[in-house]
Amino acid sequence: MSKLFLIFFFVFSSFLTASKIEVYANNLESDANKTNAWGDIRLMQNNTTIRADNIVIDRNSECIEIYGNISLFQDNNDYAMTDYVFIDLKNNYSVLDKFFYMNKKDMLWISSKEAKKEKSIYTIKKASTSTCNPSSPDWTISFSTGVFDENDEWIDLYNPVIYAGEVPVFYLPYLGFPTSTKRRSGLLKLTFGNSEKEGVILKQPIYFAPHEWWDTTITPEIRTNRGEGFVGELRIADSLHSKGSIEFGEFFDYKEYTKKEELQNKTHYGFNINYQRDTLFSDYADYSKDGLYLDFTKVNDVDYLSLQNKQATKIITSTFNYLFYTPKNYIGLNAKYFTDTTKPNNDETLQIMPQLQFHRATESLFFDNLTYSFDYKFKNYDREVGLKAKDSSFSMPLAYSFSIFDDYLNFLIKENFYYYRIDYSNNDDASLQNDFKEYGNVFETSHFASIFTDLSKEYNDFFHNINLSLNYFKISDSSKNGYFDKNIYTAIEEVDKASIKFSQYLLNNGESLITHRANQTYFINEDNITMADFENEIIFKPNSQISFESLVYTSNDYGKISKAIHAFKYTNHNFLFSMHNIYEKDLKNDKKTVDYDLYKTQVSPFY
Repeated sequence: MSKLFLIFFFVFSSFLTASKIEVYANNLESDANKTNAWGDIRLMQNNTTIRADNIVIDRNSECIEIYGNISLFQDNNDYAMTDYVFIDLKNNYSVLDKFFYMNKKDMLWISSKEAKKEKSIYTIKKASTSTCNPSSPDWTISFSTGVFDENDEWIDLYNPVIYAGEVPVFYLPYLGFPTSTKRRSGLLKLTFGNSEKEGVILKQPIYFAPHEWWDTTITPEIRTNRGEGFVGELRIADSLHSKGSIEFGEFFDYKEYTKKEELQNKTHYGFNINYQRDTLFSDYADYSKDGLYLDFTKVNDVDYLSLQNKQATKIITSTFNYLFYTPKNYIGLNAKYFTDTTKPNNDETLQIMPQLQFHRATESLFFDNLTYSFDYKFKNYDREVGLKAKDSSFSMPLAYSFSIFDDYLNFLIKENFYYYRIDYSNNDDASLQNDFKEYGNVFETSHFASIFTDLSKEYNDFFHNINLSLNYFKISDSSKNGYFDKNIYTAIEEVDKASIKFSQYLLNNGESLITHRANQTYFINEDNITMADFENEIIFKPNSQISFESLVYTSNDYGKISKAIHAFKYTNHNFLFSMHNIYEKDLKNDKKTVDYDLYKTQVSPFY
């Protein structure tokens, strides 16, 4: 709408005061004070042309008048017509009489009886606008007066009426709105509701935007039968690679409500800090990347979360993550802080602060076919009261690979070395003292062997890849001794197993068209061999927006489907829609455990 106000005055005034204008006319009279041109006048500058019957330029008063059959063409897109234009350059004042303007690209037009500009204020009278055919529009918006303030970037419309054809369907005495995407301080949408228990609910957000890199919202609220409080949110974007927010709030219950509902706390408060940033210390020149993520929440009870319409959970998890990686190395530093909302304090809650991981990517050792990598992890389990622990684990796989028959058949042999140790402290329970004579230790070595093919062929319209592998995994040596607290250490029991895996991919112009995977695993025990469920997965993507997915598990013991997930997904830049059918059955007891459909729709705003 602001463009409709500006186009006439900006083009006509800036055009006529430009430093270089080409003027063509059949007749021209000029002296020291005035220039008068008439007869098929054309004024041209760059890609803009004005045609008129007569133009008078008064140099003393710095006024320009244009008469008769005035039309403007710009970029082969904007078109405007009027009968009369007056421009006072000295006083920054302009008037247009009976004009029509159309933007062909957007099919947007406006017609008005009168238009005026005085300094930074633009005014039009008795105007109509629409994007339909001007001769017989399906809808229009008409208003008696429209005022646009160029400095405030704000439009006021008086008596706007929406018409369907020639029938008025909606009227407002006044409508005002900004014309800039620049953020403004002010009141946001009022939230109004009613609760049988809490009474009338009113929330009025107040928005402040003092700077481009941060803004804040304060939302006072009242619940007439319960109490009153507020929520605030500060949002920041302190660099091109970061964003963050701080949310805080407090709510005070009335004494009568607290007593009636038997609440533990009369006051509910909390805060959340969320911050994300990448490219802190990394350098794209050496292909390194890093990133920081912080999400910390602190509340005095779950009622604070419920008041903010957030999911109230028994355990609230706060997270800190930092990672730095290069093509060869990965370093991750994390911490997790758990708040148990069912307890009066958090002294006995076990925290993981910090957790460290270092990973060395696979690389050659001595010669190309012999490779190694290693992974180190450290965790510190901490709390004020109760058992603490520190554990470390180290894993290093050593692999040798080779191929025969001109790379049609490949072999991989891998030996993995794994060590785990856990140390305890702050043992206040005397009955456990004897258990700490030896800390927990786990040592394990395992063998892995694979025979596989990896075949690819390119056709005229698509690319086809097939992979078939036979795999065998065996624990060669394993020892475990010492004390392992069940609340801290989770044992992972590995068993000997073999598997047959098949996969194939069809790609069209580099985009995945069909993905098919199948897997059958065999568990090898001392006495027998058991078969896991047969897995079969198919993903079909006819284009980049639509996908059909099917994952089915079939029991070899019962010859029936034990689990199946089918999905349809449609996505584009601003919209996501998905349908899932999830089925699961306990075949031993012949009883369904899961059988339901899940629908999800997500719409993002258009920017």
